Amino acid sequence: MNIEAIKAKQAELYNHPIIKDGYISNIKELRIFMEYHVFAVWDFMSLIKSMQHQMCPSTTIWLPTPYVQNGMARLINDIVLAEESDKTPDGRAMSHFDMYLEAMVEVGADTLPVRTFLNNIITHGLNPALDILRETNPVAVAFMENTFEVVKSNELPIIASSFTFGRETSIPDMFQGIVDSLGITREECPMFVYYLERHIELDGDDHGPAALKLIENLANNEEQMLIRCEHVAKYSIDRRIDFWTGVQEAIESTRVMPTVVVADKTTEEVQEETRGVLYPADAVRSYGPRF
Repeated sequence: MNIEAIKAKQAELYNHPIIKDGYISNIKELRIFMEYHVFAVWDFMSLIKSMQHQMCPSTTIWLPTPYVQNGMARLINDIVLAEESDKTPDGRAMSHFDMYLEAMVEVGADTLPVRTFLNNIITHGLNPALDILRETNPVAVAFMENTFEVVKSNELPIIASSFTFGRETSIPDMFQGIVDSLGITREECPMFVYYLERHIELDGDDHGPAALKLIENLANNEEQMLIRCEHVAKYSIDRRIDFWTGVQEAIESTRVMPTVVVADKTTEEVQEETRGVLYPADAVRSYGPRF
């Protein structure tokens, strides 16, 4: 596997305008960004859970698999532990996806589309839910479909390659720059700030190095598999670039929209007055039992 070639492709991802400092310049654009990005936060869990399922299957009779014996089970379980049931500052156990939903509520972003999507999965299944979402968010659907194409391969090295190389680690740093520039404080958005700090810590110190070790062990230095892993890595990075381009287009479309005056108030003023009415501070916690 040509790591340098993958790094060159990753450079294209890291140079995408949307994740550069200063691109998102106001709270309205941050909300749009999060309303798209939350779907990528969610489908990330399917990548790691599919690896965990194969390496540490939930069976009544436990057997010491090779992954248990070579330490790979420990690596994936450590990653899942943090992503699926991390501790919050107030002592709750919560997935990072749920943390992200709370962070969205704190900044006034709309969580209804992703919550409806999850409910549609429960009611109708994944593919019908994707088809329903496609009508309003084809960008997120295209990205998630690639993720589940990888997951359905059931090949651990392939899934690990997409997991390791197909996601950038710069998002927390980008968010931190937005927090600083917009003056968002820990008192105003405690979960948002904590989510950023936690991911900066995990991606830099724990999950990043663990993921690289994971793919090296799973590929087992088989030449053909390493070639396929490289191909999947590049393909996944390209799909991530496509995703960010779609989000960028959504944000830029709002920059050219004319201001509409309704009852002596601009569109922005009406939005600010109603923001939070549908999704108060405890909205995310209230939906929990539905899933």
